[in-house]
Amino acid sequence: EIKSLEEIEVDELLDTTNLAFSDYIVPFKISKEQLVEKMHSENVCLAYSAGIFEHNNLIGYILNFSKKYDGKLFVYNGGTGVIHTKRGNRLTVKMYDYLIPIFKKDKVDTLLLEVLVNNFPAIKTYEKVGFEISRTLKCFRGTINPKIEKITADISQLAYCDLELC
Repeated sequence: EIKSLEEIEVDELLDTTNLAFSDYIVPFKISKEQLVEKMHSENVCLAYSAGIFEHNNLIGYILNFSKKYDGKLFVYNGGTGVIHTKRGNRLTVKMYDYLIPIFKKDKVDTLLLEVLVNNFPAIKTYEKVGFEISRTLKCFRGTINPKIEKITADISQLAYCDLELC
C-alpha cells in the first residue's frame, strides 16, 4: 500500500531510515532528535511525502520538503529510503507514480533531488521517473574549525572548514 506520510510516527520513519541506509554507499545512522531537527529545519511536507507499506510496516519512503520562492513552489526530495530486502521492485517509481498527480494538482513548479554520482541504481530509477541531471557537485569532507569571523553586515558569520576532495 502506498500512502501519504501525514499519519506516520517519527519512530517508524526513524527505524526504516536507519535500516534503509545501514548498507548505503555512505552508511549512516541517525537519532530521533536528528531526524526531527531535519524535518523541522528543512520544512518537511508530509502531504508531499509517500510511504510504501507491507503488512502495515513501512518498507520505503520518499521524504519531501517544500518551499515557496519567488511565487514558485519547489519540492525537494530530502531522502528516499527503501529497506535492502525490498530493493529492485520499482518501489521508488511506484511512490512517484502516487506523488506526481498530487504535485500536478497542487501546481508544484519544480521537483529537485540530489543523488551520489556513483549510486547508479538510484540514478537509473530517477531517470525512469523523468528526472534529468542538471548539475554535478564536488563533494568535500573535513572537520569544522569553530573559528567564526565577521564578514559583512549581510553575511554575519562564517564557520571555516578544513576541506579535501572526497
